[in-house]
Amino acid sequence: TITVPSQSSRRLGNGDFSVGATMSSGLPVQYSVAGDETNCSITDRGLVKPLIAGTCTVRMNQNGLDANGADTEFAAITQSTVDITITDRVPGTPRVNQVTSSNGTLTITWYAPSNTGGTVTSYKIRTSTDNATWTEVEQTDPAVLSKAVTGLTNGTAYYIGVCANNATACSDYVQAAGTYVPFTVPATPTIDTATV
Repeated sequence: TITVPSQSSRRLGNGDFSVGATMSSGLPVQYSVAGDETNCSITDRGLVKPLIAGTCTVRMNQNGLDANGADTEFAAITQSTVDITITDRVPGTPRVNQVTSSNGTLTITWYAPSNTGGTVTSYKIRTSTDNATWTEVEQTDPAVLSKAVTGLTNGTAYYIGVCANNATACSDYVQAAGTYVPFTVPATPTIDTATV
């Protein structure tokens, strides 16, 4: 029989790892992955290389041959499989491009991080009036590198920042320098009296 140690999830960028399966007969375990497997690759010694986030399915066999390919007294065994979850890395931080103010609104634009951690799925934007208590909104289209945050109070100064999000976590927030104040154009004044 094949004994397979419990497999924890593995994160992209943390290096290759060994499945560590053993045979009760002492014969070498033969490893493979499915021909259409894209999440990982594996060596004949069971060293797994994570490629993209997802489920890596490793196949384990023993055909009754020893390490030199010679017949033994042991019969071939039924194939075993183990599923290993490959997770994204946490993305790097984006860079703020600019923040513009308008009526009850701050619009922030940014540059995508060079390290996406695998796949950036969205961006989160947060605002605060005291740099301590934050309100968060999300830009769910990762291809759009801007977000208009509405419903803000004109004349109030806000801090604003953005982070890159994926299936693992959001990056550290990067905050725009200083504060920004939503505003509206004043109403047209009316003339009460005029003297010449």
